[in-house]
Amino acid sequence: MKDSGTQSNHDGRIKRKFRCEHSSCGKLFTRKEHLDVHFTTHSSLRPYSCPICRKTFKHKNALATHIKIHNEEQPHLCGFPNCGKSFRSLRGLRLHEKLHGDPDAYKVFQCPSCPKRFGRRARLKGHEESVHLKLKPFRCPLCPKYFGTPSQVKNHLSQFHLKEKPLKCDQCGKECGTKTALDSHRETHKSLNDRKLYPCKVPRCGRIFRHEGTLKGHEKLVHEGLGFTCGVANCGKKFATRSYLRQHEAAHSLQKECICTKCGKMLGSLNKLERHDKIVHGTRYRCKVAKCRLDFCSVSRLRRHEVTHVARLECYFCHKFFKWNQGIENHLRVHTLERPFSCKVPHCGFASGQKSNLTSHEWTHDKGGATLQCASCPKKFLTRYSLTTHENRVHLKLKPFTCKLCGKGCGDPGGLKIHISGFHLQEKPHKCGDCGAEFTVKCSLDKHWESRHAESRKVFECRECGRTWLTVASLKEHMEGEHGQGEEFPCGFTGCGKVAKTLKALKRHEATHSSREVTCSECGKMYASRGSLSEHVKRVHF
Repeated sequence: MKDSGTQSNHDGRIKRKFRCEHSSCGKLFTRKEHLDVHFTTHSSLRPYSCPICRKTFKHKNALATHIKIHNEEQPHLCGFPNCGKSFRSLRGLRLHEKLHGDPDAYKVFQCPSCPKRFGRRARLKGHEESVHLKLKPFRCPLCPKYFGTPSQVKNHLSQFHLKEKPLKCDQCGKECGTKTALDSHRETHKSLNDRKLYPCKVPRCGRIFRHEGTLKGHEKLVHEGLGFTCGVANCGKKFATRSYLRQHEAAHSLQKECICTKCGKMLGSLNKLERHDKIVHGTRYRCKVAKCRLDFCSVSRLRRHEVTHVARLECYFCHKFFKWNQGIENHLRVHTLERPFSCKVPHCGFASGQKSNLTSHEWTHDKGGATLQCASCPKKFLTRYSLTTHENRVHLKLKPFTCKLCGKGCGDPGGLKIHISGFHLQEKPHKCGDCGAEFTVKCSLDKHWESRHAESRKVFECRECGRTWLTVASLKEHMEGEHGQGEEFPCGFTGCGKVAKTLKALKRHEATHSSREVTCSECGKMYASRGSLSEHVKRVHF
């Protein structure tokens, strides 16, 4: 038996005779109760109220879905393997299931102003209003900011004004305001191999990012040439996001509207005002370690500082202690000989355990980019730091780092560290696996293995006489002494008269005039340098 409120056409289809009388609508319905439900969308009445939070709704079904939020009830479970997500409504589950297939298949609503597509008409409408029409009708009740949707206002209130952080990390207890922030924080507890990273897919770029949003901003700004350009005259800077552009534009503005009520200082934005109030006038947290007088504006910064007093991470091989996970991970590559960062230039073969070393090495291939000219010699350099280091070491002969035990000067802290550990402490941590010889630095071990144990030794041949040498330095010294311009270096000691062909040979000879402090343990003979003693042991006692 058919419903009395419906009529059928001759072709069997149900006739819709109930029309909405609201202006600019005119929708037709088959039943009057459907028209009544639809008409509430044009009315401001919200007769259904939530008994817990007093939020009102226009429809009874919307109220029933909302109550599930308070009960934390999500009965609709996704059936795809390894997913495990659940939803409060069946409609939300259906929309989620479409994501497991082709995500673009259900995006049928095309934006008329850009190539973007959406799966729901409401999202298309919100996109047009916020992106193309720039509509922001909803204002924050506590500050003059405007937003495109009520949910954005709610998120703004909870994060910036109320400082709500309902989500908590299970491992360290840190509180976060959003699930995205919590997921990003949880990645910091993982090792570098387990973290989710986002590499740039553009060839010969090689940059890796921790967040997908940072990767997208990098691709738009660097590779696609897009971004947000500063409109101030004679500036033209580009930024990956609109928020960075606004922060930059605020630097151009001289008008400072935000005034601190406690000290009267004027600042350019609300964020700067909040940061100023937190750092200058907020609660300070003092470090409890003895003889440390530092204090901090937040507990997180205090905890990060306290770690610097305790080196808690121990190396498995040499038992060194480190303060940070990154430090011990970089150090372990020294023992494991892992070289994950390799040069992409063909036939180069350079590899390193540190990314910074690879970056510095890649500059050496850019010969045309070396534009900084040394004032004392024809050499050119890529960076100001390289030029300054070259001038201090080669031309000025500066050695500002002095050993406190013997007074010897060194050009950098690394050289001073090697001098103390090798000469005074007699530390030789690098040991040859074939003959057991020990060395202070790894480069000495590499030269030893190359000259004594390598099956196919790399040799450098002199083009003039055909003699071969194991190192470039030895070949260079030979070229200067035997095939050079005839420059001679006479000895400065009275009554000697020896003339050296190279400056290096002169220094070795002058060491023989100094006091002899190195003694042979076999025969008791004394020598001026450890190198002379080593040659004596090889020649006499081996």
